[in-house]
Amino acid sequence: MLALQEPSAGRLLMVVLAFAACGSGQNTPDSVRADAELIDLQSALISSTTVMAIEGTYGAQCLARSGSWAIALNGYKFVVGETQLSVVSSDANCALAVTLIKAGTPTATVSYSPVVPFPLDVPFAATGVAFRLNGAGGTQFYANFHVQPDLSFNTDFTVQMAYSDDINATSVTVVTSYAVSASTPSALVIPAPNESVSLAKVDVRVTSRNVIWLTNGTIQLTQGTVAGIQYVIDLDTLGTPPTFATVDASFNDPAKKHVALRGSSQSIATRDLGLMGISVSRPQTRNIIIINNGSPAITYQLIQLIFTHP
Repeated sequence: MLALQEPSAGRLLMVVLAFAACGSGQNTPDSVRADAELIDLQSALISSTTVMAIEGTYGAQCLARSGSWAIALNGYKFVVGETQLSVVSSDANCALAVTLIKAGTPTATVSYSPVVPFPLDVPFAATGVAFRLNGAGGTQFYANFHVQPDLSFNTDFTVQMAYSDDINATSVTVVTSYAVSASTPSALVIPAPNESVSLAKVDVRVTSRNVIWLTNGTIQLTQGTVAGIQYVIDLDTLGTPPTFATVDASFNDPAKKHVALRGSSQSIATRDLGLMGISVSRPQTRNIIIINNGSPAITYQLIQLIFTHP
């Protein structure tokens, strides 16, 4: 446990460390809509600015959906026969598959296809699949796909596409070990929040090049004897070691999203940590800053999550 105090303001910072190893179809009230996220793992042929569309098909079990779907990117406009991917809300039996990638410019695209449709039914396949020009000839690039946050389709969702010229770069390994270390605050005149943290539901995966491309699950906060009222996520801007001044400045940054803590337990989506596409060849730190109610003075709890490669 590390306690820092700002004498002039009577403020106190409590630090608790937690370490982790690392057609323009219309949406309707009963449907959820898809967007796409591109993860560039180095390809000479395509890039995050030249992929124009991801296209695929609906499975036979999908409610009120059939045929093909598409997700437009980078200013691409659907042509006749292309419709926006959406799924009836909570239709967990709806199976989706990727059949085509369009790349180029909004007005001039070429098409790349896998030998067989790529099913979106697992959190990334063990290895990427080869895409060929119009489905024939030699391999042009490899790609792997995943649906975030999950396949329940309870909310709008994201189809993630990771691509590379190297099949090994699109192969997934798991950051397998997590360790959490939390200290119990000592008796203080102005105690800080002492939320406990669990990473048991966190699932972070990296490529063979130690680039994070899957962030599933949630971080669980449990209320302690001193409750916090709000938290923000800091993307490792606090310096080493953190000081009251850096933590206070980060928490009060108007660009950060301030989230209220309610009840005895709170879940934080792992994807909110901003880890996608980040290399963990060197440890990456994310900070959760929790504030008290400000009476009689402001105090903070700092939870640091450190991610490393397997």
